[in-house]
Amino acid sequence: MTSTPPATGLGIGPYELLERVGVGGMGEVWRARHRTLGRLVAVKLIRAGTLGVSADDDRVALGRFEREARVAASLRSPHAIQVQDFGVTPEGTFFQVMELLDGLDLQALVERFGAQPPGRVVGLLRHAADALTEAHQLGFVHRDVKPSNLFLCRLGTRGDFLKVLDFGLARPATSDVHVTRTGGIPGSAATTAPELLRGDPPTDKADVYALGCVATWLLAGRLPFAATTAIEMVVAHLEKVPAPLDPAVPAPLAELVARCLAKDPAARPTSRELSRLLAATGLEAGWSEEQAEAWWEENQPGRAPTVVAGAGPAPSREQVYTRLRREFEESRIDLGDYERRLDVARRAETPVAVLDALRGLPDLPQPTALVKVADAALPAPRSASTRKLVTVLASTRRAGAWQPDASTRLVTVFGSAELDLRTAVLGPGMTELRCVTVFGSVEITVPPGLYVELNGVGVLGSFDGESGAAQPPTAGPWVRVSGVAVMGSVDVVVKPLPVPGRSFGEVAVAAITRARDAVLGKPGE
Repeated sequence: MTSTPPATGLGIGPYELLERVGVGGMGEVWRARHRTLGRLVAVKLIRAGTLGVSADDDRVALGRFEREARVAASLRSPHAIQVQDFGVTPEGTFFQVMELLDGLDLQALVERFGAQPPGRVVGLLRHAADALTEAHQLGFVHRDVKPSNLFLCRLGTRGDFLKVLDFGLARPATSDVHVTRTGGIPGSAATTAPELLRGDPPTDKADVYALGCVATWLLAGRLPFAATTAIEMVVAHLEKVPAPLDPAVPAPLAELVARCLAKDPAARPTSRELSRLLAATGLEAGWSEEQAEAWWEENQPGRAPTVVAGAGPAPSREQVYTRLRREFEESRIDLGDYERRLDVARRAETPVAVLDALRGLPDLPQPTALVKVADAALPAPRSASTRKLVTVLASTRRAGAWQPDASTRLVTVFGSAELDLRTAVLGPGMTELRCVTVFGSVEITVPPGLYVELNGVGVLGSFDGESGAAQPPTAGPWVRVSGVAVMGSVDVVVKPLPVPGRSFGEVAVAAITRARDAVLGKPGE
């Protein structure tokens, strides 16, 4: 979902929108300020009728958005994200006003800084258990507990304060499991409990299983199971035993994590019991408030760090491998791109060069900003709205759930590029692809329902193609392709969607929610 940032002074009700800080699964998130009180807040927006799908699907998405606000607002735990306001403007824009947090989620924490000390992990897990216990007491199961939904921040004078985010998938305990029209599963396959994968009604023990997955991520820098496809991940949760944690992890904590990951929900503790058992290990004292404050002063993860030659928090090779494996498992990059990036990381001779393996990943913030160093001028991170892809004597491919920028310039010189838009994350409005190929080729694949506008010139080559739809849609994604082919070719090819039975509208729903297996509920909820 994309938009033009508003001018200063434009806002929602009493809130002045200052800058867009992210595009979430359900819309946009803005840093904002209360016009009277001057308080800084986060405002989450979703505009009815701009999802590019049917009215029923709009109602489903908005129902989830409203449910997220309602569940979060009912919680009083300081470790649950605080929702301060919710409503709809006369123009039909739904909004949530939430506390503004400064920090990073646990996914980014481990990717940037590696596995965490046991004492710190125990404290963070207890924070998460506190918020989940209250939700469970109110009859709700979160169902999407994962590292990226647990946010680490400084709050007041306290460092290392954890907040549980995104209650959009929360459901009453023992209710039926809702799946997508394409047979998706709730939450992230990497942290979903076996009983939910089997289609059993959700209980609070499903959240405890997910916390076991998060604990493994924090302690080992990996998830309980390694898999190359979502299907393999599902099978692993259903049938396989997680690999043991490193012997350096204290035995009482390792045994407790194993209990959380038990296949049988009855063998797991409740979230309240988990907090008590974590406290009983005595490990939390190993990470003091002074250590937490010193860590935050040194690392300041809320700010983009820099890489300077010979210093700086550049991610290790192992952290880059973990990041790439996750992107492949979630289908953001295909097998060829995954192997190519792994080879780049393996061959790199400096920490800065290792980062090249992460360059240009779609819709993912770079873990590190690059600055000019003594021996080389390194490029700054590209804008989220424009990107330039250059292929020389090589080939590049974008497929699966990747997200094109609003404007992409693609240059191929003695090479080839393939862009598959059939399951790409396309926001409402137009995506512009500007292509130049010299002794090379570009192939753009679109589904039958996607409108494509072509405008190009072939010089001793070809520039042609076929649109997937006859007329531009009144709302929803469409693509403009323009460019020049010099002794090469630019072709637009219309092909059916790779998954039988999925319409382009259904793919758009999955793309906008950023997880093809996310539960949107039933129409009219």
